[in-house]
Amino acid sequence: MSLPSSPRPRSVGPLKEISWRSVSLRTTRENGLTTTGERFFLCAHGETPDEVAALWARLAVGGTVVEALGPAPWTPAFGMLTDRFGITWILDATPER
Repeated sequence: MSLPSSPRPRSVGPLKEISWRSVSLRTTRENGLTTTGERFFLCAHGETPDEVAALWARLAVGGTVVEALGPAPWTPAFGMLTDRFGITWILDATPER
């Protein structure tokens, strides 16, 4: 499978030109709501908070934290980050029963 080349800029009214490179895909999280222009995230679920924390530590190197890893109402560990390659990850641990 090959990926298509980037689209040619096109006229879009007063903006004159737009191309895929001009679109920001930054992900933010405020008050429990995620805002993004991305088409997908990768999710990783661990059995324990320690397992999730170990993966978090590796993915966070050179990345950007969207929401710090910590407890959430539905899980003992939850966090979101964008890794150094621009992929956004959602990490969480299996809730205790």
